[in-house]
Amino acid sequence: MNFQTKMPLPDHPFTANGGCNCGSIRYRLNVPPFEERPISVYCDEHAKSDTVRFPQILIDHCNDCRRATGCLTPLWIATTVSCIEFSIQARGSTERTWVKGNEILKTEKLDSEEFLPLRWYRSSDTKFRGFCEICGTSLCYRSSALEDGWPDMVDFLLGTLDREDLEKDWFIPEREMWWEKGIPWVQDMVRAGTIKNDLPRHPLWKMNYHVSS
Repeated sequence: MNFQTKMPLPDHPFTANGGCNCGSIRYRLNVPPFEERPISVYCDEHAKSDTVRFPQILIDHCNDCRRATGCLTPLWIATTVSCIEFSIQARGSTERTWVKGNEILKTEKLDSEEFLPLRWYRSSDTKFRGFCEICGTSLCYRSSALEDGWPDMVDFLLGTLDREDLEKDWFIPEREMWWEKGIPWVQDMVRAGTIKNDLPRHPLWKMNYHVSS
């Protein structure tokens, strides 16, 4: 198995839903047909493949995300902002409206209180982590320092998807990222418990670099 292995998500359009633990924040992932999805940028330019596209389901071994989420190995849906919609119910309100991710996820608005109870923790100058201020659920990750040519992106924690979506085999992780930052016994646990024990492993985030088996 190599970088160009096709992802498990279906080729046809589909939606998936998720949200925080208290239900105040809901989101919807609207995935277009395969040929309309952006090609993955998680590789060097010469190694990009039109068979590997966003969204992608990834196991993450990086130190920052482990601490921020409290998960030994956070699992992410790496996707584009254009695929996301939010429905946010403010404290004391019974009203819900769906808002495009392009509006809520503008980087200049991430420090504002316009879309409460969706809050953002600025974990560095360019990185923001979204959470519900009511129930504390960690939801997503956003960076304002994307490389030239990258699509506008946001990552959602896979565990915030609704169960009926998570139960689909589509969402079995396809890769392990930031392997070089992993904790050995956690890496061993993940490898022993992974359904696909031949998942590609990548040292950091570029999928054309591999860790030897």
